[in-house]
Amino acid sequence: MLKEARYSYLYLFFFVIYVSYLPPCAGTDTTESHFFSDIENTIRSDYRLCTGDSTAVSIRELIEWRRSLDSIIESALYPEIVREFTRETGIAAADARPCEIIKWMKSKELERQETGRYLSDERRKLLEQYSDSVYLLHELAGVKRAAYDLASIPFGLSRRSVIILARRSNFSPDEGSESMPVVCSSVPLGMMSFKAAFHFTKDNRYWCYELESGTCGLDSLDSYARSMMDYLAAYMEKSTSQPPAHIYRVGMLDIVPGKLSICKLWDFESAVAYIGLAREKNRFYAKAIVKLK
Repeated sequence: MLKEARYSYLYLFFFVIYVSYLPPCAGTDTTESHFFSDIENTIRSDYRLCTGDSTAVSIRELIEWRRSLDSIIESALYPEIVREFTRETGIAAADARPCEIIKWMKSKELERQETGRYLSDERRKLLEQYSDSVYLLHELAGVKRAAYDLASIPFGLSRRSVIILARRSNFSPDEGSESMPVVCSSVPLGMMSFKAAFHFTKDNRYWCYELESGTCGLDSLDSYARSMMDYLAAYMEKSTSQPPAHIYRVGMLDIVPGKLSICKLWDFESAVAYIGLAREKNRFYAKAIVKLK
């Protein structure tokens, strides 16, 4: 097998040299040209079978392909590759083309690399999880929890801690830049989901969150926006076991763009919660703001 591979390459090499010395207008075929043409056709056939490429590649490309193949076949490692191929596939080396064995070898190597990358990624994730857990343990030790916390994420945590806890709650937080709030497009509260934004102080401490429902037109202000406002208020009252300290009547004309029209207010020991209706152009929605005093 090794001799055949080496001779095939040499024959093709000599063929290229031979052709380069043929007269420009040679009009008759010779025995030598037939001989080298047969070798070229054999190698082209091998190339098509091994690569699946049926295009008419140049002689130079064909030689490069054969050369790369022969460099492996003639290496000291090739006999071990053949033994491993036979051992794992059950196919005798005589029944397989060298290129098929080499293709199998490259596939195995790629598989090993992918496995190595997967294990490396898994190890990195485990290390990150361990690091996050240690970091959270240290942070949570000095933080007071409250009934009005969103998803059990207490005020006073660092940005990193909020992001870790939001991920663990499957909120898929959009971290944004350090100066921007951490936004979660879908935070479930009971049977409903709301958009949430976690806000931070200049020294990177969590102090406020906002919840927003979807928007609706004026014709659905009462049926949708007000019902979502009532849902948020009921959720806050149930979570804190405390009714609102103040209730305000809000008409359609009271809802102006850029300002929360407060319908219900809670005054806790360390925080205040506002729940009401908001407007953006001609779209209305329910909104809650809970922040430290």
